Amino acid sequence: MPPSGGEAFARKSGRCPHLCRRRGEALPPIRAHHTLGMYRRSGHPLELRRTPQSRAGHLLELGMQKIKRWCEVTDTNQEAKKKLKQEKSLERLRTAKTIIAQSVLFLLAGYDTVSSTLSFITFLLAKNPIHQQRVRREVQELVQLHGELTYQVILDSKFLEACIMEALRLYPPAPNIERRCTKTYRLPGTDLTVRVGDMVVIPIWSLHHDARYWPDPELFLPDRFLPENKSSITTATYLPFGLGPRICIANRFAMMETKITLAKLLLAAELSLPEGQEHMELATSLILMRPRHSVNIILTTLTHSPDSPLTTLTH
Repeated sequence: MPPSGGEAFARKSGRCPHLCRRRGEALPPIRAHHTLGMYRRSGHPLELRRTPQSRAGHLLELGMQKIKRWCEVTDTNQEAKKKLKQEKSLERLRTAKTIIAQSVLFLLAGYDTVSSTLSFITFLLAKNPIHQQRVRREVQELVQLHGELTYQVILDSKFLEACIMEALRLYPPAPNIERRCTKTYRLPGTDLTVRVGDMVVIPIWSLHHDARYWPDPELFLPDRFLPENKSSITTATYLPFGLGPRICIANRFAMMETKITLAKLLLAAELSLPEGQEHMELATSLILMRPRHSVNIILTTLTHSPDSPLTTLTH
């Protein structure tokens, strides 16, 4: 037979129950505070009553309190389950593998796409010297106004931003993106129904080069994205960073990084293409868009003229 409560406590306290019986000694009684270990896993601090009047009914009282707490949780069962599910989801996100995977994704998505975008925009500006000179003149005037290349200069460089956005239209970082349908939807005016679980492919390259939305789609025309012209752009036809709740999380940072790099480059040098390299061949990829071969740009140093704060070419 299993030992009684008194015997178990006697053994735990170092007193042999058989020796107690042989000597005629009574086994030590179980007090309410002896049961503390039974309730520690509940996560609630227990206030033990020490008065002789309350010891006898303490276990019953603890049980009633436990039932009362369970009833309170049951009343808000759905909310508690939802909160628990969110907590478990967050715990999964905090695992080492998930953190490493997200870090690698940030490095790849941020480094590769920005470097490719800079290759495309420098190629386009070198190929279109008139637009290049407009950007340089804009940045030079703003630097002259503010004294140096500041955050405000970058924000106020509207044509610089327009050139980058036009480069992203011609050469989006990803030629297409995929989204899984979470709600059944019937396309208006058609018999096509997208059901839950279906994978939808959005052809970004095709949208960016569709003549229905972009007049002269193959030409580099930055004026499309000037503030006074943005209202004419059809919604959801320009998706270099995606759209909606799944939009690129670092799109603002990527744009700022590209603006600063390009502004510094244009203030320091004139861009031009080597002879015979006026056309760019793209690598075949369904994931990221990049040039097939390296982009070669001739940089001609700019220096300050004594009679002007703006820069001029050094031949």
